[in-house]
Amino acid sequence: MAVEPGNISVIISVYKNVAALKVVLDGLALQSVSGFEVLVSEDGEDDAMRDFVSTYKTDRFSLRHLHQPDQGWRKNQALNNAIRNAQGSYLVFIDGDCVPHPEFVRAHARFAEPNVMLSGNRVMLGAKMARRLQSGNIKLETLPSLLWRYLCTIIFDKEGSRFEESLYFDPDGPLSRFAGKKSHGILGCNFSCARQDLLDINGFDEDYVWPRVGEDNDVQWRLEGNGLVMKSVRNLAIQYHLHHGRPHYTSVNESRLLFNEKKKLAHYYCSNGINKSKEH
Repeated sequence: MAVEPGNISVIISVYKNVAALKVVLDGLALQSVSGFEVLVSEDGEDDAMRDFVSTYKTDRFSLRHLHQPDQGWRKNQALNNAIRNAQGSYLVFIDGDCVPHPEFVRAHARFAEPNVMLSGNRVMLGAKMARRLQSGNIKLETLPSLLWRYLCTIIFDKEGSRFEESLYFDPDGPLSRFAGKKSHGILGCNFSCARQDLLDINGFDEDYVWPRVGEDNDVQWRLEGNGLVMKSVRNLAIQYHLHHGRPHYTSVNESRLLFNEKKKLAHYYCSNGINKSKEH
């Protein structure tokens, strides 16, 4: 059951990084399909972000900007806001620092199935490649081929990794059998499913107020508990992560502890999601 691009909403999770978002939107403008919706879902109310999105022009997709007060890490709330406002029946999730390959949206659309969530992966670009992309020194449309030219640079760049994720296997080509090898789990920056599937579990759990776990592990566990299966679109729905400084999250353990407690309860419909129970 392939999905038409016009029924797709691409949800981009962002926080302040306008330079990276520009490259991401430019990547979406270069997709092999068009006519989808893009929602920039901001966990904050940055003036620079608002001004940029309001002036970004393209005829390849419709663009909307959603925001909320900046009150600490509330990515799951921003994602729920996007699900609530999405017009597409099928949702594709990426982050504001992950640049899509030209076949990214098409791959998610083509392999969509009922009761299935699709999971992709990402290439981790080093700082040098990220700077060249954001400065315009490397043209985005040449990135897939340029990665081969910079193969040695990428492989030996301590800041970059997962070059094997950049290998694109045409699903209609002779190497297609190598695509879609099993993924270890969904990444919040590269997965998709039907909007109704997320509504059925009440979206993302806003009890998670720290990064990681809540925006991928938890939602995967609840979707699977509600009957979905995960299928990989690795080497089909490719994206390139723009290098940036990574804060050390001391709260990861708290997220994992909360996740383990929730798994014991086996409540796949969360109480603090798109809709709120009385205690929230």
